Amino acid sequence: MFFACSDDDNPVTPAPESRVLVVHASPDAPGVDLLVDNAIAGSNLVFPNNTGYLTVEAGTRNVKVNVSGTSTTVIEADLNLEADKNYTVFAVDAVTNISALVLSDDLTPPASGNAHVRFVH
Repeated sequence: MFFACSDDDNPVTPAPESRVLVVHASPDAPGVDLLVDNAIAGSNLVFPNNTGYLTVEAGTRNVKVNVSGTSTTVIEADLNLEADKNYTVFAVDAVTNISALVLSDDLTPPASGNAHVRFVH
């Protein structure tokens, strides 16, 4: 008997990644599903909850926010996500004017005795 196995000296390098947190900040909007490049990334997100940070491939990603359980898109955006960066996407305003507010996040620890604070109104 002979046995063989391949020797892979060329390991696959993982694709660069970003992290995205999505916040449902539209008080009169229904629950929503989040799609990244047409793949479900979160479902039935309701006001005022968030997804927590989702790891996604860096680069230009198509992001859709659909009414939960439907194909009705209420927000669609192509986001240019840089590798090793963190972002928050807020679904903001009343449902009739809903839009996306995209912010870069600084998650580095603050200096001793200080804090990071961000106000969004």
